[in-house]
Amino acid sequence: MASPAGGLHSGVMESATDVSLTTRRVAGVLLLFGAAQFLIAEAVTAGAWHNPLYDYVHLYISDLGSPVCGPQQGRLVCSPWHGLMNFSLNVQGMTYIVAAVLLFRLVPGRSRYLVLALATAHALGASLVAVFNASSSSALITTWHTLGAAGVILGSQLIAIIVGITVRAAPGWFRIAGVLIGVLGILVGLSLPVIGAHAFPEGGLVERVAIYLVFVFQVLLGVTLLGRSRATGR
Repeated sequence: MASPAGGLHSGVMESATDVSLTTRRVAGVLLLFGAAQFLIAEAVTAGAWHNPLYDYVHLYISDLGSPVCGPQQGRLVCSPWHGLMNFSLNVQGMTYIVAAVLLFRLVPGRSRYLVLALATAHALGASLVAVFNASSSSALITTWHTLGAAGVILGSQLIAIIVGITVRAAPGWFRIAGVLIGVLGILVGLSLPVIGAHAFPEGGLVERVAIYLVFVFQVLLGVTLLGRSRATGR
């Protein structure tokens, strides 16, 4: 049975793509760093909450980036380190788009252009979420925030599906995981507007499922790229 690392060894993944060992390593490190720094920033920012304590089930990730203290859509929000969370969102977006550019030739045919466009939507979406906070009373700002969140979730999950379908040289388990993660992430993401409209108490947990699925695939791809780099030494 081929190992996850050894599965990325032929066809599109190497000879037909001209993606060098160094490029794969850099892209893998960027993907892992982006995910790790976001999750660390989230935990640190959440830990800074004291009145009230942060609740991962009922409060949203966007609440961590809110610069305003007070009631917001039925939730009591006060995030002293909101700047850290918003900075982390921008870092995630930048590392993601750079990794996508580095891996451009990894995806076959015209699909690579769609992947790059979706990665751009993810990166821009992360910046929109950071700049236009949901705590604002402005309908325009809230709209930009919502569009940014859609770009983050849908952009990355569509990439997972496309990679799973088109990159035939990838290991079977990786391709199946990409499609499953992408489909589940999109379904959960599309449920968020409905949850928000009906003030679902566990909305924060549902949002986390959608966002964390983004990082699940991101980490799988990063680990697989680094694993293959070590295995080939090329």
